[in-house]
Amino acid sequence: MPLPDDADETIVDRCEDCGVALPRGRDVNLERELAAITSRGKQGEPGAELVQAPNRASWQASIGLEGWAAIREAPGLLLLTPSSLDLLARGAGRSLGRISSPATRRAQRWIWQTLLNGLTFYPNFAREVRAGRLRWASASKL
Repeated sequence: MPLPDDADETIVDRCEDCGVALPRGRDVNLERELAAITSRGKQGEPGAELVQAPNRASWQASIGLEGWAAIREAPGLLLLTPSSLDLLARGAGRSLGRISSPATRRAQRWIWQTLLNGLTFYPNFAREVRAGRLRWASASKL
């Protein structure tokens, strides 16, 4: 399973209780992980923060497995689930409000790419072709 910032690393440890996944043998700075997924919240709400991260417990991740398109979109080392996100926040001395998985355009791109990944032999085929890092003609020569 490819991970952010480590294209060659494929070994993942996963917590059976909360579902978080992380590269094996890597030290994780919880404050840095939380900062990587946190931004200012809605205007008019002083101190409000918005936390956004791909959901490793999503339907999309469960059908995509290692072909899940959002796997490389995680801003930090951790691939989070709602349970592990709550634990991460509590470990940093914070509490979370409502956790949701809204239907966004980004999520729609991820599901279509995840489904396409299941039909091709190259991960994130459409994204790589569109970015010019892969050509249609050479895509079958892995």
